[in-house]
Amino acid sequence: NNRFVIVYQNPTLDNNSFETENTIQVYSSRKKIGIKSSQSLLEEVKIYDISGRLLCVKSDINSSEITLTDVTLSDQMLLIEISTQNGLKTIKKIIN
Repeated sequence: NNRFVIVYQNPTLDNNSFETENTIQVYSSRKKIGIKSSQSLLEEVKIYDISGRLLCVKSDINSSEITLTDVTLSDQMLLIEISTQNGLKTIKKIIN
């Protein structure tokens, strides 16, 4: 009866995406989009409209904060894909 072995593991919420989601803030104010990272430097930001059209790309940011002013903002939902220098990617949604 040695066919089965029960192994107990305790990986309590071992998910890096929780850490990423909470460390990047995105805000929209007065036709500007601000992005701030509290734990790592930003590498690239891509902004899409709801139909998937690429509106703006900023690369080689090398900063923990950026303000984008050259994005055409009308009353719509935008998807913001954010890449950090440590290889993490996240997508935030804002409604302007």
